[in-house]
Amino acid sequence: EDRTLRVWDLATRTMKAMAKLQGPGRCASYSPDGLMIAVGLGAGGKTKGSSSTQHDGKWLVLESEDLNLVASPPQVRTQRISDIKFSPDGRWVAVGCADNNIDIYSVSANVFERKAELRGHSSFIRTIDWSADSLKLQTCCGAHELLYWNLYQDGNRFRPHQEKTSSSMKDEQWASYGAIFGWPMRGIWPEDSDGTDVNGCARSNSATNAEGLLATADDFGKVKLFRWPCIVPRAQHRPYGGHSSHVTNVSFTHQDNWLISTGGQDRAVFQWQVVGARGGA
Repeated sequence: EDRTLRVWDLATRTMKAMAKLQGPGRCASYSPDGLMIAVGLGAGGKTKGSSSTQHDGKWLVLESEDLNLVASPPQVRTQRISDIKFSPDGRWVAVGCADNNIDIYSVSANVFERKAELRGHSSFIRTIDWSADSLKLQTCCGAHELLYWNLYQDGNRFRPHQEKTSSSMKDEQWASYGAIFGWPMRGIWPEDSDGTDVNGCARSNSATNAEGLLATADDFGKVKLFRWPCIVPRAQHRPYGGHSSHVTNVSFTHQDNWLISTGGQDRAVFQWQVVGARGGA
């Protein structure tokens, strides 16, 4: 909200770099090689006092070390960018918007070209996850929808489209899992939940289909740690307090040795050390 992007050293807990942005930052994603950071801009969300700006719907790419501008793709949206994600192979960027749509950009020599638009959601895009092979996506929206997409048809023809049957994606390997819905997420929901109690989640990067960690951020000021996959309803977990109000999001660091959580009203960023993570919570 302060229109800055900041890079921190987790070992020393000091800020390494800061860049002023053209508008409030809403989401960010590192490229797979760690050299670039894509940042989505936009206000007008749930934050008290925020209002729309001319930069809503714009996104930028900066160098990860000194935060110099790499690219500023032409703005095609007028509402906030709600999630952004590089594909695991670095060839694509998926950009989710509050207008319910997702744009797919190709990446080549620091040139970002809009290649496709994915339409189908009935509310703002919440999260985007790429498959491990960078060919498919799963996306969540504010209407509690979980949709699947495939960039190719008949194996090699580029034709982005929605996969209508979830069963065709049941064995897909996902590079990340930020979606708060889905079979592996059944156990995170408390009793009598209305689908809005969990604000964000993150699966550990080293997780397999059989074991790993899953962290959630909720409206009750808790960061919860579950075993992955979390398929048993109201699964056992370890809750951690510290935030004074709702927790907006969580994310594991690349090597899973830290978990980062962000607060809402307390405007705090917490750094949690992950100890004895293998095998579950």
